Formats: sequence, structure tokens, C-alpha cells
Amino acid sequence: MYDFGPDAMLDTRVLLLAKGIAVTGAGRNLEEARKPAIVECKGIKVGFVGYCSVLPDGAEAGKNKPGIAQLRVHTSYEPRGPHAPVRVLTRPHDEDIRMILDDVSALREQVDIVVVALHWGVVWIPRIISDYQVMTAHACIDAGADLILGHHAHVPKAIEIYKDKAIFYSLANLCMTKPFPSAAWSEPPWSHGALRNHIDQDPDYPLLPYGRDAKRSLLAKAVLSKSGVNSVSFLPMMIDTSYRPHVLEPKDPRFDDMLCYMEWASEGFNHQFTATNGEITVSG
Repeated sequence: MYDFGPDAMLDTRVLLLAKGIAVTGAGRNLEEARKPAIVECKGIKVGFVGYCSVLPDGAEAGKNKPGIAQLRVHTSYEPRGPHAPVRVLTRPHDEDIRMILDDVSALREQVDIVVVALHWGVVWIPRIISDYQVMTAHACIDAGADLILGHHAHVPKAIEIYKDKAIFYSLANLCMTKPFPSAAWSEPPWSHGALRNHIDQDPDYPLLPYGRDAKRSLLAKAVLSKSGVNSVSFLPMMIDTSYRPHVLEPKDPRFDDMLCYMEWASEGFNHQFTATNGEITVSG
């Protein structure tokens, strides 16, 4: 949202609402951007709220300004000498996290299931999860969220179970193309190879310039009831060279490859994956 400014963002919002699609996370002002999307199906009310820590310049919503509900991040650096990498420390902005937790707590009183969507995290590079992401996800669950759905990174990332609730740190791409590489790739840290190990391009995907793993994707699945989330799983997916996502069948060798990849990506986080009938059940 907001890649083409406030008018395009608001026009998109109006079009979605006209089609009966509930929206959250952006609006004519911050109050509207914070308004949850509530969907009822078979007597179960599911509420969604959404926030973003990776915004275009000027995209944040304000009291009288259209935009996106933001989660700002404080960043500091801990040098450890010339022969060790600098440690990057991040934490959520106090005012923004209070806003988010207030929204989650208020929504908890209105619905059976609370889902928090977050556009966040280190882009393109697998496995790296920032401190603020873990802090924010855990705090949202403590405040009443039942499921965390992360996106933005363009590659699948860790899945964590915290207090029996699932956190998808990045679901990766679904329908996504881009006709040009990022300008940042010409900067020395990329061209010298510090980050290239994980983001070298796949020549078969010129319109998916986010590294070789950008063709990997996940379809999150949750079975819901009035009492909460009964189970969580994911369906491994792969994007083909026509940029269409496909759910992988268990007999496809890429199914096992995706399971191994997600085990690798989720190392260090509480999780257990079990392959059953074409999907991967997630448990603690």
C-alpha cells in the first residue's frame, strides 16, 4: 500500500469494500487504519488488524492524514571489534506497540478469533528474524491474539509456537512480480558478497528479483471454532516460471525439500512439523 501515494491507496480501499472484501491497516486517517476487519462465517467471528514497519516515505497514517498504521522500530548497534560482525539490536517503538496492543485487546472482546498481520522484517534473507519481531509477536499473543501472519520478506521464514499460538514470521510471495532489481544491489555490501550468498538471482525468474528462495512460498491454514484455533498447518508451495503459485503434492520431491527448508528456517524457534495428507501440521 501507498507505493503510488494516498489517492491510489484510498481508491484501492474503496474498490475492495465495494466488492465486499473487508480491509484493515490503511485508511483516510489513523483511526480508520486501525479499524479491524471482522468477518463472520458459520457463526464464528474472526477479527483482523494489520500494521507495517516497512513503509514508503510519508506513508504513515496520522490524525488527519491518510496512510498506513505503522509499527516504528528503534535500532541500535553493538560493535564487537574489527573481526566480528556488528550486532543489530531492535525493539518496537513504545507508542506504536501500545497502540497495537490496545487494538488487539479491544478486538479480543468483539470476536472469537484475533489475527494480527504484520508487514515487517529483514527482506530477502532467510532465517534472520529481528528482535522487535519476536517482541511484538509475543506481546500481541499476550494481549489476546490467536494467530500472527507476517509478510514482506519475499522468502519464507521461521514458524514459531508461543503459548500454543502460531507465528508465521514470513509467508513469502503469492502473486508478485517486479520488472527491475533493487537499486540497493549496486551498493558495496551487496556487490562485495556480504549478503549475496542468500540472494543471488535465479535466471529462470527475471520478474522475481528477490533471490533464489523467492519462488518458495507457504499457504497458511487454520481450523477455527468458537473456542479458538483448533489446529494450524501450512501447505508448501512453489511459484512456477509463469509466476503462478502451486501447492506441492507429497509425491513431488519439492514437497520434502520445502519441509527441510522450513525446518532449517525455523531452527531455534519452538516448533514441530508433521507431514500429513499433503500439509504440514505445526505444533509446539
